[in-house]
Amino acid sequence: MNIKQFISIFETACPEILAMPKDPIGLQIGDLNRPVASVLVTLDVRPEVVKEAIEKKVDVIFSHHPLIFHPIKQLDFSNPNDKMIADLIKHNITVYSAHTNLDIVPGGMNDWFCEKLELSNVEILHPTKQLNRYDISLKVAPASVERVYEELEELDFPVRCSLNEEAFEWTSWVDEQEIQWLQTTISEAYLEDMSHWVHKLQHHADLVFNVTKDYFSSQNFGLGRVGELPFDMAIDQFLAYMTDKMGWRDFRLVEGQTVPNTIKKIAILAGDGGNFYNDVYNKSADLFITGDLYYHTSHDIMELPFYAVDPGHYMEHIITEKLVDWFKQQTELLEINFIPSQINTDPFKFSK
Repeated sequence: MNIKQFISIFETACPEILAMPKDPIGLQIGDLNRPVASVLVTLDVRPEVVKEAIEKKVDVIFSHHPLIFHPIKQLDFSNPNDKMIADLIKHNITVYSAHTNLDIVPGGMNDWFCEKLELSNVEILHPTKQLNRYDISLKVAPASVERVYEELEELDFPVRCSLNEEAFEWTSWVDEQEIQWLQTTISEAYLEDMSHWVHKLQHHADLVFNVTKDYFSSQNFGLGRVGELPFDMAIDQFLAYMTDKMGWRDFRLVEGQTVPNTIKKIAILAGDGGNFYNDVYNKSADLFITGDLYYHTSHDIMELPFYAVDPGHYMEHIITEKLVDWFKQQTELLEINFIPSQINTDPFKFSK
């Protein structure tokens, strides 16, 4: 398998179209046509991470934060960051980054935190994009019913626009003429797959294929999540619970006005999410978890009826655990060795 094929499998599940505008994701450095045998997964691309990649002889560094945020005007190899780029080129290491598309995609960054905190009734905090949904119906002649059901059992489209496994839920009924009807609803992300499958099936089965746009529902995407804890907790109890679940020992706490007596509804937006505090207020969350809370933003939050917890931007290093797990579950990628980076790239140290 080459790097382009590997990236294609990932981008089927987590496409670039989900990313926020002007986010410099995708290929950063390298040749997509080179073969891939090993991939290092990291939050950041730093000189020490590149050294790790060289020592482990990996072909690809897969990062969350892009290596190149701004155009490069010059490369001065006496500068450690510029030398890092030279080392990547010298050792033929490709760098690929998935940033806000990984934050937004269902089953991605923010859902990983919801899973860790055991949140239920999870919804999107800040909507960014939606795809249409379509009602699919198959009208199957009696002689073709068995063949169609056999094909349905084998139906296995690649998962699109989600890191979660998905299955199509079909309903069926038989009309007065003994005609079998099958119906399901799909995202437009699967419409081409479904059309190709049905047209192929029509070569050896008698069926009619109907597609109708569903004007009352859509597949929604967005930044951040809001969900409910397993039970109500006092603030001190929640902070202990959060520390146990997430392993965060150092964090900042902002206390708003008229905060609730107990914590139940949690909003979370990984990375730098302080500017979305109005979305948190509109969702009536009791507590907001995000990184990089600024001084004046925190003053604004102090006037609102919820707590805010800032564990730092490094909270996103969960990628080295969760994304490696996802890669290893993809059968097409079993021949590739996925390695979680062991380098701590958090620039902040806390005195005790």
